[in-house]
Amino acid sequence: MSMQAVIRAKRIALGLTQEQAAQRLGVTASAVNKWERGVSYPDLAMLPALARLLETDPNTLLCFQEEMGAEELSAFLRLLTETAESDGFAAALAQAEAMARRYPTGGTALLNMALTLTGLLGMFAVQDVPDDAQARIDRLYHQAAASDDPAVADQAKTFLASQALGRGELDQAEALLSELPDNDQFDRIFLRAGLHQARGRMDEASALLERTLLQYATHAQSILYRLTDLACLQEKEVHTSQLADTARRLTLLLGLPPYGAHVEDFQLAVRRKDADAALSALEGLLTALTEPWQMGASPLYRHIAATASRDMGRRLLPRLLSELQNPDSHDYDFLREVPGFQALLRRYEA
Repeated sequence: MSMQAVIRAKRIALGLTQEQAAQRLGVTASAVNKWERGVSYPDLAMLPALARLLETDPNTLLCFQEEMGAEELSAFLRLLTETAESDGFAAALAQAEAMARRYPTGGTALLNMALTLTGLLGMFAVQDVPDDAQARIDRLYHQAAASDDPAVADQAKTFLASQALGRGELDQAEALLSELPDNDQFDRIFLRAGLHQARGRMDEASALLERTLLQYATHAQSILYRLTDLACLQEKEVHTSQLADTARRLTLLLGLPPYGAHVEDFQLAVRRKDADAALSALEGLLTALTEPWQMGASPLYRHIAATASRDMGRRLLPRLLSELQNPDSHDYDFLREVPGFQALLRRYEA
């Protein structure tokens, strides 16, 4: 980020107008405007006051050594490993801390140095590990957690939360997790479940993990459907059959809605224009759509409220029947002349 961009971004973040910033610095609004447009730059004597006003440091303001280049960082991380192996962990740690002082706001570098040091401690035996090594590594994570890059900051906070949870510092772990986006990042889900468990909230931990299992199982089912379709289009019959069978078994094994076990059989039969197979698979699919999904009865999902899910099949049934009868849906033209097709639809319309 250029100096002009830093000044503008920091000023706006603090809610200051150019006039207000100029007044506090004892310069004209025109001067601030020129700084932000890159037409001119602040005098060196002005930099400390400007940095204080913008609640930053002169290095960031001047963009000196704000972030290491990718090649430079990669080479330095290799050097850290070599130093730990040849001179001991304390030397590598001191090396990283010295580099952190040169790049105090380089979030990517700080995070990767901390991760590398953590890996060196955990992956193999290293010599000369100071008693305060973990605390010093954590300081690097805390520096990275203050990064302007949300992805870097979130990754650093995730690791710090994991460390706090492992030490039994539950309030600290909860505070860090509360700062992270409430999304489906796998590692954060496990951390939140672990925190619930440590707090004795077993039902909440189970419900969180069950929702995650259901989500991932549904994603896996959808991927298998798509892979089966691709294999069918490529006329790879053995792969098609194996993938379709895997999708069926996944549906049953992971307690997904029972109609999922018939969907791919019906779609494959339609692709192949196999009327007998399509009619048989369709009957199984329609029957399954009328049966309630007993999600709550499964040990896999017993903590999840299942009322809405049980009605899913009945909501899908009218849409499927309408699609099958739609004359513009030409994929099913071959079925409409098959004896028993219309009678089957009328049975489930009722």
